[in-house]
Amino acid sequence: LEGNTAAQLAASDEAIKRGTQFAGDAYYLLGEAHRRLKNEVAAIDAFNRAIAANPKIFQVYLTLAQLYQRKNQLALAIDTLNKAKVHFPSNGRLYTDISWYYSLADKPADAVAAARSATQLLPNEYMGFTNLCRALNETKDYRDAITACNSALKINPGDGETLFYLGRANDSMGRTVEATRYYRQA
Repeated sequence: LEGNTAAQLAASDEAIKRGTQFAGDAYYLLGEAHRRLKNEVAAIDAFNRAIAANPKIFQVYLTLAQLYQRKNQLALAIDTLNKAKVHFPSNGRLYTDISWYYSLADKPADAVAAARSATQLLPNEYMGFTNLCRALNETKDYRDAITACNSALKINPGDGETLFYLGRANDSMGRTVEATRYYRQA
């Protein structure tokens, strides 16, 4: 059914009507079909039903949180990923994503804590360090922000977002020459 969204929608809906023993998977596929068809309300409903039927489908949490974030329902996005952490407590991707949502929701201390967890769980992936750098900028901890940005750049040299946050931290510390250099590189 891959590539045929209408068929995926019909098949998953039929499986649900027939009482499939894999209801979580069926609701997940139904949600994905609705998401691809830009029917976000139905997608959100299906993803929530997928979680209720089987809370062990990792991807459903990420996709549902992204949908909430796009609708600027940040509290729901954060709540969704916090529910996922119950079942997947060692998954660094959850902490990386939730740190960004906390920043968007103007909860910088929570963003710092989540990003620190992300960097511990995924020490070889730059995005946790980038999110930590951003969150530390938000808490005005510029020295640690610079350290986090430099850690991200060791993993992913030339990342524009990280360079921007590095520029911001230097700018906030009055280091305009360094800030300008990083802003240009960004």
